[in-house]
Amino acid sequence: MAESGIDWKMWGVEQWNERLLEHFFSNRGDDPPVAVLLVTSDELARVTGDPSATSDEARSSFVDAVKRTVRSKGLLEDASNYQGWPTQPPLSRPKFVAHLVLTCLAASESSEELADENSFIARLRNLVEGPANSLSILPTLWVNLRNWLALHDVSYRRLVLPEPGGLTRIGYSIKLTFPDRRDQQRLSQLLDEAGLAGMVPPVGRVVSVVASERTRFGAAFQLAFDEFRRLFESGRSSESRQLSVHRFWAAVVDASLRGRGHEHAGAHAHYAILAEEADDGLSLFAASDLSAPQPGVVAVTLLARCGRWQFGLVPEGESLEAGGLHAIVSAILAGRVRLPRVSALVDQGILPFALGSHGVLELVERDQLESAVVALVHKEKVADLLKLYPDGVLGSSAYEGWMQLSDPKLRAAPTSVFLGTCLDQTWILHESLSLPTIGFRGGVRTEEGWLGIAEVLPVIVAEESSCVWLEAGEGRVDLQRDAAGLWRLPVRDWDGQFVLNASWNDSESKRTVRFNSTTASESFKAPREPAAWIVEGTCNTSSLNSTLAEEHASTENNAEVGLEDPILLGAGVGEFVSDSALAAWAVTGFGGKFIGRRGDVRGDDALPSYQVDTANARRRWRRLLLKCAPDPSDPEFAVARRRVQGMVGSGSPLPSRSITQVVPELAPRRFEVPKSSVDRLARVLAGRAAARAGLPWREWKELVLAILRIDAKHLGHVTRAWMEGGFIDVASSARWRTRATFPRTPSVLAYRTGGIVNAVVSGLTLPVTQDAIRDTASRLELLVLDRGSVSALVPSVLQLHGHDEDALNSLAQQFRMPIAWLSAAAIARFNCARVPDAPPPTHYEHAGVWRNWSLQGASNPDILVEHFARADRPDYWLATYEGDSFWSYELNPIRAWAAHILGEPLVSAPGSDDLVAHHGYLPLPMARFVNVLGLGLAGPLGTGEYRYPVGAQLRERVLSAILRLREPTVTIQSAARERTCTIR
Repeated sequence: MAESGIDWKMWGVEQWNERLLEHFFSNRGDDPPVAVLLVTSDELARVTGDPSATSDEARSSFVDAVKRTVRSKGLLEDASNYQGWPTQPPLSRPKFVAHLVLTCLAASESSEELADENSFIARLRNLVEGPANSLSILPTLWVNLRNWLALHDVSYRRLVLPEPGGLTRIGYSIKLTFPDRRDQQRLSQLLDEAGLAGMVPPVGRVVSVVASERTRFGAAFQLAFDEFRRLFESGRSSESRQLSVHRFWAAVVDASLRGRGHEHAGAHAHYAILAEEADDGLSLFAASDLSAPQPGVVAVTLLARCGRWQFGLVPEGESLEAGGLHAIVSAILAGRVRLPRVSALVDQGILPFALGSHGVLELVERDQLESAVVALVHKEKVADLLKLYPDGVLGSSAYEGWMQLSDPKLRAAPTSVFLGTCLDQTWILHESLSLPTIGFRGGVRTEEGWLGIAEVLPVIVAEESSCVWLEAGEGRVDLQRDAAGLWRLPVRDWDGQFVLNASWNDSESKRTVRFNSTTASESFKAPREPAAWIVEGTCNTSSLNSTLAEEHASTENNAEVGLEDPILLGAGVGEFVSDSALAAWAVTGFGGKFIGRRGDVRGDDALPSYQVDTANARRRWRRLLLKCAPDPSDPEFAVARRRVQGMVGSGSPLPSRSITQVVPELAPRRFEVPKSSVDRLARVLAGRAAARAGLPWREWKELVLAILRIDAKHLGHVTRAWMEGGFIDVASSARWRTRATFPRTPSVLAYRTGGIVNAVVSGLTLPVTQDAIRDTASRLELLVLDRGSVSALVPSVLQLHGHDEDALNSLAQQFRMPIAWLSAAAIARFNCARVPDAPPPTHYEHAGVWRNWSLQGASNPDILVEHFARADRPDYWLATYEGDSFWSYELNPIRAWAAHILGEPLVSAPGSDDLVAHHGYLPLPMARFVNVLGLGLAGPLGTGEYRYPVGAQLRERVLSAILRLREPTVTIQSAARERTCTIR
C-alpha cells in the first residue's frame, strides 16, 4: 500500500501524475534543478511509496493507467488537451507529467544500438498506441513543464532541458533519460566503494574514480563522461554552470544521494540533526520529515515542528521525555545507528551547524558551509582542522569523542589543500560543483523570514555573481559587494516581501525573502538548566532560577505596600492638608500623571464654601483636582468633581481665608521618553532569544554599542539598568567560562495601596504585546500608564492601576503571564546570602589586579581586588583588606564588601527622594524590587551618575535594609587563617 492509504495498483493516471510530479520535482529545501530523469521500473516502484512493490508490478500498473486514459486518442494529444495550449503552461498543476514520464520510459527501455527516433517510436507504440506524427507536440510539452516549474520554484525543482541535438522531436526525452538502469547501478556502487555515497562529492575525486573504471559503463555514459571531463579540465570559469547542470554530473549527484549501491538505497524519508545551544554546549537531536522508521529507530511527533522536520527519532522502546533524543544522537555519532546522508557526514568527522529558517541550528552540507556558526569536530580531526581554519574557538562538547568549534569560519577549498592531512577524505571541505544560488548569512531569523532592522540585516551570499538586486516597491534596488565578496542591503529598515535577483554571466536566479519589523511573541528560549547559571544575589551570588522578584512576594493576604504619599486637598479652594481625615480629595502621581480620588470628607462637606487668599495655592489646587485622571478605584469621583467644577467656575466669589500651609509642587516627577533605538534593541533581543537560549556577552556588547550608539565606557551602566529594570539577566555558566545575556519573559508584579490595585508588567515586552495589554486593560477598566526611567536608554514598562483584583488576574491569565503580589514589608526579608566560608576555587590563573573596583574610578589602595580566570570555569574576584578577604563570581558583591569594610556608602542619598550609586549598585534583587515600588526605573544620567528614583519612604527602608545586610556574623576566609568577625 502507498502512503496515501490507496492501493497503488488501482491508481488512475491522475494519481500517477501527482505522485510522479512530487517524486521527481518536489523541492524539500534548496534541491538542485532536475537535469536527468532516471525512469526505470525500479524507480516506478519507489514512486508508489510501498516498500513491498516490485518493479514489474509498478511498471505494469503505471503503463496500464496511461493506456486506459489515452486509448485511441493518442498519448500526446491527451497530454496537450488543456486550456491555453500551446502558448502557456496551465495555472493549476500540469496533468501531463505522467505522459512525459512514459516517453522517458520508452527511451530508457530502447536498446542502446537503436536509440534513434525509429526505435523510440517503435518502443512508444509498444507501450501505448498513438500516431507517430503527434511527436511534434512533445518538445512544447517539455518546455511548458519547465516554465510551470519555474513559476513554482519554491515548492518544486526547476527543470533544465538538454540540447536536443539532431533529435528535434524526441531529444528532450532521450537526453533527460540518463543513465540507464545498469549504468546507474554501476555508478552508485562505484561511488559507494570510494566512500562518496550520501553527499555531493568533490568533482575532481569523481572524475578520477570514474575514469579509472570507465570501461565498465555503456557507450552513451562514456560519451557523456568524456564531454564532462573535457569541460572540467579546460578550467574555464565560464563552464561552471554548464558543468553543474551537465547530465553526467546530475547522474552523479542522484547516484550519490539516492543511489542503488549503498546501505540507504531506496530511503524515502529525509533526516537531519538539529541543535540548540545548551548550558554545556550543543544539545543535538535527530529528526525526520516522514514517520518512516529505520532499524532500531522510532519516529515520534515533536511537540513543536521545526520547519519540515516534524518527527524526533528515539531508540525503540524509549520516548522523547526519557532521554531518547540524546540517546539516538549519541548512537549516530558513534556509528551504531546509520541514517541516510547524515551518517555520511558523521563519517567525515566534521558536522557544521547553521541557523535554519525554523530558528533552530541544523546540520548543513557544503553549500551552506560558510553559514555555519558552530561545528562538532571529531577529536582525530581537530589538530589538522585548526591549522587550516585557525579562527574558531575550541571547546568541549557533551558527546564522547567530539569537540565543539564556535564561529569556525569554514570554507570549501581545493582538494590539494588537504593532501597529507587527516582531512584528505573529509569531502565536505573539498570544493565541488554547485549551481549558482542565493543564500543568507548572519541576521536575525523570525517566524516567517528575517528581522528587517537596519543594524542586524543579513548579508547576501551569491558567489561569483556579477550583480545582485532587490525588487522593491520603489523599483530595483542594487546591492553593494563588500571586500569579502558578500552583497549588502542598503542600511535601512526593511519590512515586507521582496524578490532577490542575482545575475551570473549566463544565468539568473531569484529567491523570495520576507523582512519583518518584529518577532511575533516573547517565546524566549530559556537555558535547560537555569540552576547552572550564576547571577548576582543580595550579598553574593545566586542562580538564574532564583532572581525573580516573586521570591520576595508577600506571604500575607491583602498585604499593603504602604508607600503611597498622596497630595491631600481640603474642601476649601486652595487648601492643602496633612491629615487624611480632613481631606476631601487625594491626588497621587503615577507614571508622570496625577490620579485623583475622593478623600475621607464626602458629600456636601466636600463642596467648597471658602477659598484661601493665596492665588498660587488656589491655582495649584484647581489644576490638581480638575486636571487629574479619575482613579478607577473610585467610580464616584468624576460625579463629585463635576459638582465642584460647576461651583468653582460659576463666577460667584467664595469667602477668603488666610491659611498657613505648605503648597506642594504642581508637576509630578517626570521621566525620560525612551529613544527609538531602545525599542529597536528590544526587538533584536527578542528575535535572538526566540532562536537560542542566551546571547554571548560579546554579541550583547556589539548590539548595544551599534544600536544605542553609546560609548563603550557607558556599557556597564546601561546593562545594569536593563538588568535592574527586569528586562534581562546577565549570567555566568557554572561549567564554562561563558557569560551570556538572557531576555526575561513578561510577568506581572502587583501590589496594593489603600485598597487600590497596582501592577508593573516586568520583562522584555514587545510593542505589539504592550498594545494588546493596553486594549485589554481598558476593557477591564484598568488605567494603563507608562512607567519611565531617569534614562532615555532604558525601556519603559506598563503600569496598571485599578480597584478590581479579579480584573488584574484576568489580564495576567489572558496573556499567560505569572502574577506575584509584593509588599513593602518583604524588603525586610532580603537575606544576606552566606559569604563563602570555603577557600576560593583552585587551579585558576591570576588574570591581574582589578584596580578600579569602585564605580568612583580610582579605588582605595588599602583594598586589593584580584581577578582570576580559567578556561572551563567562571571568572571570580578576590578582595583583600588587612589579611581578611572575600571572593565572589560577581563584581558588585565585591564592591559592597569593600564599601562596608571601609565604612563608606555603597549608594549615597542626595536630596529627599533618590539614591545614587556610589561605590556600587544596589544588590540586584533589591534593585528590581524598588524599581517596581519606587517612583520610576533606575538608570544612568548624562553626567555619568547612576540614579534610583525610589521616593522618600522607600528610600529609608532601602538604606535600613542595606545596613542590615552585613550585620550578621559571617566567616571571612583570611589569606593566612580563618577567623570569625563581624562586619558593620
